[in-house]
Amino acid sequence: MPTAFNEANFRAQFPAFADTVKYPSATLSLSWTTGTDFISQNNGIFNYNQAQAQYANDLMCAHLLYINTAVLNGQNTGVVTGAAEGTVNVTFMPPPVKSAFQYWLASSPYGQQLRALLRVVAGVGMYVGGSPEQQGYRKIGGVF
Repeated sequence: MPTAFNEANFRAQFPAFADTVKYPSATLSLSWTTGTDFISQNNGIFNYNQAQAQYANDLMCAHLLYINTAVLNGQNTGVVTGAAEGTVNVTFMPPPVKSAFQYWLASSPYGQQLRALLRVVAGVGMYVGGSPEQQGYRKIGGVF
């Protein structure tokens, strides 16, 4: 189910990126296209409808723009829990995640929304292994 970048819809949906001088059309389009590399719509795990697929790609674009803007402004994208001045120590709070991809998504509010959306549309996953005897009361051959 292919999706396409809709600049007017994106700017209306994410007012933080409405400034056409700070976020020109080419920047938005490039970020959106790059974001589609992170979200596969043909992997068999996610059960998208068209609106969810479009929103997922828009959220990924907003996530990339948010992170790039923060980096360009010299800001960090983590939660600072402690800082020092003498030898310059900064402590960040890691979000409760299980993978680097989840940590990366947790670094922006748009990534957090995307993670929540992906959890909603994700299937239960693939089951590999096991034996047909576990599906009944008796093992194959009638033995318990």
